[in-house]
Amino acid sequence: MTRFSPSSLRTRLILLVVLATVPALGLMLWNAAEQRRAAALEAEASALRLAQIASSNQERVIEVARELLSAVAQLPLVRKRDSQGCSALFANLLKQYRGYANLVAVEPSGKVFCSGQPLPGPVNFADRNWFRRVVESRDLATSEYTIGRITGRAIVVLGYPAINTSGQVEAVLAIALDLAWLNELAAKTRLPAASTLTVIDRKGTILVRFPDSEKWVGKSIAQTVLFQTILSRSEGTAEAFGMDGIARLYGFSQLGSGGEAHVAVGIAKDVAFSTANFILARNLAALVVVTVLAILAAWFGSDLFVLRRVNALSAASKRLAAGDLTARAGPMRGQDEFSQLARTFDEMADSMERMISDQDRSKEALKAGYEKLQTLKEINESILSSLDLKAILEGILEKTVTLGLFDIGVIRLIDSSGEFLEPAASRGYRDPENVHGKPTDPADMRTGKVLVQVITEKEAYPIEDLSTVDGMKAFKREGVQSAVVVPVRIENQVLGMIQLGSRIRRKFSSDEIDFLEALGIQMGIAVQNARLFSGTKQNLERIRALSEINLAITSTLDLRRALDFLLEKSDLMLPYATATVRLFDRQSGVLEAVACRNLDEEEWKSEKWLSGRGPTNLVFETRAPVIIRNVRTAPYIKDQEFFRKNRLVSYVGLPLIVKDEVLGVLAFCTRDEHEFITEEMEFLTALAGQAAIAIQNAQLHEQTKRQAVELERANKMQADFTAMIAHDLRSPLMNIMGTAEVMMDGMFGSVNEEQKKWLLKILAGGRSLVDLVSDFLDVSKLEAGYVDVVKEAVDLGGLIQKGLENHLLWAQDKKISLKSSIDLSIPPVQADPRRLDQVLGNLISNAIKFTGEGGEIEVGARLVNPTRINVWVKDNGIGIAREEIGGLFEKYRQLTSGKISEHKGTGLGLVICKTIVEAHAGKIWVESEEGKGSTFYFSLPRNLQSDLPATPC
Repeated sequence: MTRFSPSSLRTRLILLVVLATVPALGLMLWNAAEQRRAAALEAEASALRLAQIASSNQERVIEVARELLSAVAQLPLVRKRDSQGCSALFANLLKQYRGYANLVAVEPSGKVFCSGQPLPGPVNFADRNWFRRVVESRDLATSEYTIGRITGRAIVVLGYPAINTSGQVEAVLAIALDLAWLNELAAKTRLPAASTLTVIDRKGTILVRFPDSEKWVGKSIAQTVLFQTILSRSEGTAEAFGMDGIARLYGFSQLGSGGEAHVAVGIAKDVAFSTANFILARNLAALVVVTVLAILAAWFGSDLFVLRRVNALSAASKRLAAGDLTARAGPMRGQDEFSQLARTFDEMADSMERMISDQDRSKEALKAGYEKLQTLKEINESILSSLDLKAILEGILEKTVTLGLFDIGVIRLIDSSGEFLEPAASRGYRDPENVHGKPTDPADMRTGKVLVQVITEKEAYPIEDLSTVDGMKAFKREGVQSAVVVPVRIENQVLGMIQLGSRIRRKFSSDEIDFLEALGIQMGIAVQNARLFSGTKQNLERIRALSEINLAITSTLDLRRALDFLLEKSDLMLPYATATVRLFDRQSGVLEAVACRNLDEEEWKSEKWLSGRGPTNLVFETRAPVIIRNVRTAPYIKDQEFFRKNRLVSYVGLPLIVKDEVLGVLAFCTRDEHEFITEEMEFLTALAGQAAIAIQNAQLHEQTKRQAVELERANKMQADFTAMIAHDLRSPLMNIMGTAEVMMDGMFGSVNEEQKKWLLKILAGGRSLVDLVSDFLDVSKLEAGYVDVVKEAVDLGGLIQKGLENHLLWAQDKKISLKSSIDLSIPPVQADPRRLDQVLGNLISNAIKFTGEGGEIEVGARLVNPTRINVWVKDNGIGIAREEIGGLFEKYRQLTSGKISEHKGTGLGLVICKTIVEAHAGKIWVESEEGKGSTFYFSLPRNLQSDLPATPC
């Protein structure tokens, strides 16, 4: 037997074999570390998920409790403090809601008067923070997690007020939420051995612990690293020692949303790492076995075979160490230990080669995926940051061509007619004609089945050999060998397509197709956003144009100015060459040329065109819009000279209709052929409607002005005639009264008592007629529209006293008391004393007339504010019915109710009073109750700053 020598080949071979196992040992240890790290992350994640589930469940329990408290607070048993009935109800509710430790009702003083659990004795919650917060805030309040006084268990209390109709707190309802359900949760979850679930309040006191709850509840962990970590982060994971000395992986979260407590779930590290430790031990054992076998093979093999094989293995090892992943020990046949070691070496080399190759491919795939995601991100940002569709599509296409290693690309969108694909962006074309040639018709089978299939199926269509498909001639002329066509879509609507090509033949992976389809959807979003923005912008511009045109044409009631405004604004805001307005003349029965824009108005209004021949008559007769895309080719346009001379091509005419009456026609023309789309016609129809209303308003205004002039002329003639008649009546009346007075004086002989009696009646009747004529004269001035007011300083107190003195004898005859109530601080007012005396005289006369014997009349004045003075005449006579007051100041209006109808007059006195007061910038009104009297008020300004001219009524 050869002696052992450290320098012998065999020894070196053994050492080489041992060293050959070191990489495998390192790989095993690295694998074990990775497995332990993964196990730790999985354990922490599981613990955190359980903690979050507990927190979420606690929030739902609190929300259900809040709703229950709100409902219970409305119950009559609670509001009446029926302790027996209330306790029975609460006990029944506790059976239904097993998660609640207790349900109580508390008086505002803090005394518990109702409990779902038996009370150990009198219980008072006045010292509890949650109770005080409920009473002060009159809203829901939550306590800290604590041990209940009644239940003796870990609970959190929710308090809610029962408020009566006067806003006072009648009682406080409280639910004690039992945290024992967390133990049930932990038991149902089947945590691994030595795992714990702990609930800690914000002071570090343990409220719930699973398992061994009785052993740990109430203890503090405030000084532990775990509690400090929980306070600093609220939710997360941590590795720490528990109070029992066991190292655990913890996941923790707030219990509920209040932050008053936290739940922490811990999983023992030994349990979490048990699988990883077992795998490591098994792999190490296997490695030891292999190493021993290799050493035995090297020890007992022959020098020749060992040397050859060692040299071969050494050479292979050197090649492998140099980076040659194809290096192998060579085919080793046989079942001896050295052959197995050689094959193991080859297998290890194979594994390393596959692993490194997989890593390289994974890196490339990750890099490509990252670049694609980055591209999608940049495209999405460009879509969100800009609405310039052309710039967005060009940017997307450039990134796609570069990233996908394409040579050529084009984005084509379906046009507004839906009939053609128009190019929106392109890259890599050698001949621009291949991009901007004849528009592509996707429905034309001559363009190939590819485009039809992409639009129909809404899926990408890869083509590895372009020569095998029909159509796509532009790509073929560009020398494209392989291509892919992707729909540009949003949901199920295809808006266009992307065509990408390569001038060398290639295949397209499923990842590439998925990426391109995602790009197609992104492009669809960009196109949709841009079109929506364009439509919104166009609508806003049209609304703004309608608003400005409406403001312009309604700012005047002059028909000509309104039409000029309409055409001027239309010319500025609408893309049309000319605009015209023709209005229907009822007398002549012709559409009269009224206004035009950008035309020779004299020629347009000339006799040659006066008849309005052509499409305008058609609009008027059909009462509907008429659109002519080309008036020069329209067969029913008989006289086209005007349109040719002014180079007009397209025509649209709209009827001006108000209340089913056609007022005329608004027409627009363009000098290029123009298609009037639906949205455009809706806008023009709205514009025509606004114009029709403005035209009708202007016509009505003109008609009203003419009628007002005619009415004013008729009123003037009537007033002049009335004044003339009244003046002619006064002269004979004065003669009759003068003759009666002369006869009473005995100028024509002695007069007996009977004759005097009748003469007095003649005089009284004459005076009444004179007053009546005077009233008619005043009314005639009113109807003429003017009241003369001569201003001067007037002492209201003196004027009132004078009015009372003038009516004193009449009042004494009826045994009526007259008195005044005048504020001595009233300053003089600027007014017409004669007119004010006339107002006071009318009001005092009416008061005496409608007040019975023994009655009382008061006339007064006072300053009601720094700028106004009120004057009143008050009586305690027969009063006025409520329904009569509304028409009291109307001309020729006489009261008809009760005793009032016995005192007939002209019905003009109060109308004259109202006119005189309003001529002084004042106001007159009455307050009355039938059978109790009336009070007539009128107000005057404290000072009139300027002379009052003749004022229209």
